[in-house]
Amino acid sequence: MSNSIQSDDVNTPLCGSGGRISDDASSIGAVAMKASPFYDPLATLDIHPDIARGFLILLTNGAIDEETSNAGESSSQLEEDEEKNELAFLAITDGNIVDACFGVEKRVKKRFSSKKSPAQESSRKCKEALREAAEINESIRSLAIEAYSECFRVVIKFDKDVRALGMVTWCMKYCTITSNAVKRLEEVFKLLDEAMSTAL
Repeated sequence: MSNSIQSDDVNTPLCGSGGRISDDASSIGAVAMKASPFYDPLATLDIHPDIARGFLILLTNGAIDEETSNAGESSSQLEEDEEKNELAFLAITDGNIVDACFGVEKRVKKRFSSKKSPAQESSRKCKEALREAAEINESIRSLAIEAYSECFRVVIKFDKDVRALGMVTWCMKYCTITSNAVKRLEEVFKLLDEAMSTAL
C-alpha cells in the first residue's frame, strides 16, 4: 500500500530558521521522512492547530481527549455510534480532511493554477483507496478514523511544543520536536497501512 500513493514532498527538509515549518534549502537541519499514502508530513504539521481541533471534534464527535469504549452499550447506542462513525468516515473520504493532510489548498494556490497538483492527486488516490478498502474490510473505517484523529492530536501537540520554545531553545530543540512528531505520525498510521495492504 505504501508504494501505491506517493507524497510529493518526500525528503523535504522540515527544520528551518524562518518559521514553524520550513522547506527552505538553507534550513538548519533536515528530518528524514517516508512517503505515506495517507498524508504528507510537511503539510500535516503545517496545519493550523485551530483547524486540527475542528477536524478532531468532527472525527470524535467532540470527545477530543476521551477514550471511548463500546463495552456495556445498548444496541441503540451501538447503532448511534455506527452512524457517527459513518459520518466521520465520510468526512475523511468526501471532505477536506485528507486534502489538508496533503496541503492541497496551500500548494494549489502557490504552485498551480489550472492543472491538478501532485497534492490533489495524492489526496484523490488516498480517498479512493480508503473507500475501496472499506468495502472489502469494514474495520478500515474505524482504523481510518482513529488514525486521522490521532494525527490531529500530533499536530496540536507539535504546535504547542514549538510555541513553548524560546529564541535559544529553538535552535537546540526544534528539529528534535519535529523529528518526534514525524515519527509519531508514522506510528499512528501503521495499523491502517497494514490493514489497507491486506485489503487491496
